[in-house]
Parts: sequence; structure tokens; C-alpha cells
Amino acid sequence: MRKMKQLFLFAILLFMVTLAACSSPEAEEVLDYHNDFVDNVIPKVEEIEELNTKVIAAQTEEEALEIQKNEITPLIHEVRDYVESQKPEMDVAKEYHEMRLGWATAWSEAVDLETEAFNGLMDGSLTDEEGEELLQQSGEKSQQTTEFGNKANEKWEEIKEEYDFEDVEEK
Repeated sequence: MRKMKQLFLFAILLFMVTLAACSSPEAEEVLDYHNDFVDNVIPKVEEIEELNTKVIAAQTEEEALEIQKNEITPLIHEVRDYVESQKPEMDVAKEYHEMRLGWATAWSEAVDLETEAFNGLMDGSLTDEEGEELLQQSGEKSQQTTEFGNKANEKWEEIKEEYDFEDVEEK
């Protein structure tokens, strides 16, 4: 009985070592990068979505602008700063990171331009034409945000398939 137990434990240990050996450094790094992104960024994105609801429900333009300037913009900058701070080493993680960085940077720039436009239009420091130009630039950055996000999501799907990663559903 004791030998059978030892043999069983040895077989489990051998399986775990084999499993660990099959995991490449590239796979580990890109999986860690993605999981850290999900853990650190997605909660902030969800909070920003909730704040956008507050902006829409604001009673005045001033109130909406204050929410954007004091609550939404700092969170978006936190997201951008977090993504910028990541320094992957392996090519697959670097490529995925560049897409996530493009997304975060474009999003931050879009919101900054929009805030500048609304602030300038409300305080009279911008003409209507200048405000419209900034809003157009913000819209272009928003489009880039969407494009980078889509490319990053597509890249993640390719990575999952290549390294045979599985999604784990939260309960």
C-alpha cells in the first residue's frame, strides 16, 4: 500500500513537472500580462462606465464637466499609466502590450481633448470653431481607441489559440 501511494505521488509529481516544462516563458509572460491587465484595468473601466452614467444624468453641463474632470479623467490616466508601466520582454507579450498601450493612450487623449473642448466652450476661452475642432480630434482619438481595443482583443484570441489558454469563468 505504501509503495502504491509513493508511486501515485511520484506520478502526480512527474505530471506536474511535465506540465510545467510544457509551459514556455513566452506563454507564461503573455498570460501574466493579460491576467494583470484584467485584474488592474477592467475594474477601472467598469467604474468609468458607471461614472459615464452619472455624466449623462447630470442636471447641468457644469456638473457633467466636473464629473469628467475630477473623476473620469483621473481614472483613465491611471489606466494609461498602469499600461505604460508594463515592460514585457518576450516578443508576443510586447506585441500585445503595444496594442493595449495604443488603446490606453488614445483613450486618454480623446478624453483630454473632449474635456478641453467643453471646458473652453463653457468658460468662453474657445470659439465655437475651436471647440468643434477639438471635439473632432477627440472623436478621431475615440475611433483609434476602438480600433486598438479591437486589434488587442483579436490578438488575445490568437494568443489563446496558439498557447491553448482557456477562459476561466468567474462565479
